[in-house]
Amino acid sequence: MQTVLWKKTGVFMLVISFMFTTFPAASYAGLVGTEKLLSADTRSQQMTEIRNVLARDDVRTQMLDLGVNPAHVDERLNALTDVELARLSSGM
Repeated sequence: MQTVLWKKTGVFMLVISFMFTTFPAASYAGLVGTEKLLSADTRSQQMTEIRNVLARDDVRTQMLDLGVNPAHVDERLNALTDVELARLSSGM
C-alpha cells in the first residue's frame, strides 16, 4: 500500500513538472508598425541634416561668436521632440 502511494505521488509530480515545462513562455514582443519605422527613419534623416548644417565652419563660428556652447547644442538636439525636430528641419 505504501508503494502504491509513492507511485501515485511520483506520477503526479511528473505530470505537474511536464505541464510547467511544456507551456510556452509569455512573449512580450510586439509587431513594429510601418509608421513607427518610418518615423524613426525620418527622425534620423532630419537629425543628420541638422547636424550637417551645424557642423559647417561658418555656422559654428557664428554660434561661438554668439556665445553658444556646441556641447549644449548637441544636448538640446537630442532632447527635441519629433514635432520640434521637423519644424527645425523644415526651417533650415
